[in-house]
Amino acid sequence: DPQFAAAYNNRGGVHSRRGDNRQAVADYSQAIALDPLYAEAYNNRGIAHAEQGERKLAIADFGQAIAIKPQLSEAYNNRGLAFAGLDNPQQALANYTQAVGLQPRYADAYAHRGAAYFGLGELDQAIADFDEAIGANPEHAPADVGRALAYSQLGELGKAIADYSQAITLDAQHAPAYAGRGNAYAAQGLL
Repeated sequence: DPQFAAAYNNRGGVHSRRGDNRQAVADYSQAIALDPLYAEAYNNRGIAHAEQGERKLAIADFGQAIAIKPQLSEAYNNRGLAFAGLDNPQQALANYTQAVGLQPRYADAYAHRGAAYFGLGELDQAIADFDEAIGANPEHAPADVGRALAYSQLGELGKAIADYSQAITLDAQHAPAYAGRGNAYAAQGLL
């Protein structure tokens, strides 16, 4: 059935997982041509554009997905990431806030918002968001690392080391956790 929009969307997902974002964009575009109200296809095409470094195209697609389906929390989170990639932390924060407003247990959106607050130097708010991410998904190693970075900035090295260690327990290949823990040990004079 050459008019089956979902098939193009799903094939685009396969291409995306294989790293062929150019072909993924083509398939998502075909799905959208067949069904102009297919919010998920716009969201998926936005992800593929972002993977190609085309953040402005990605933002436009995420915006279209949101216009069609305002409750699509993933599109807000993804648009936040695209704005962060364009060094626009305020727009990123606004989008992450929309995402968690729609889905209060959205660990990735809390972790991304925590990273944005960290980048702005708002460490207490960053820690609060990393706490929310970890509460929603206790196996979210990047949230542990983000919180550890914030604790390190505050000079709370014991808490930072505990979070880095937790991240390593969750993901033994998480190189930033090892590096951060090593730096925290060095700062404590334990090396």
